[in-house]
Amino acid sequence: MSRPAPVDPTDPVDSIREFAGDDAGAVALRDGIGQLAEHYAGTPLGDRLAAVLAGRAGMRDLAGDAEFVDLTTAFTQRFSDEWDSLDPEQRAALVDQGDTLLAGLEPAPEAGPGTAPGGPPRP
Repeated sequence: MSRPAPVDPTDPVDSIREFAGDDAGAVALRDGIGQLAEHYAGTPLGDRLAAVLAGRAGMRDLAGDAEFVDLTTAFTQRFSDEWDSLDPEQRAALVDQGDTLLAGLEPAPEAGPGTAPGGPPRP
């Protein structure tokens, strides 16, 4: 299955952008959903993921989809387990890598030091 044409993340009717809350989050979320849509192509879940990417269905509908929730819950638990196994230095290195990735996706934030690009200030 080929990926649907990307939706403009600044489009006010883009449900992925609305759900993510900012452009960088929308880019990352859209990419993740695209990867899942490719992996699950030809299945009902793959069809629902592709519909969200194409703008034929809303992200909030997908977020309430039992199969999608089960899938993302499993991924979230795996991430949490991996994160918990890291020492503070490893966590800091991953946060720095994430900041670098986000910095390439959107302009620098207006806020001052200690603010993650596209997000709230870090503790």
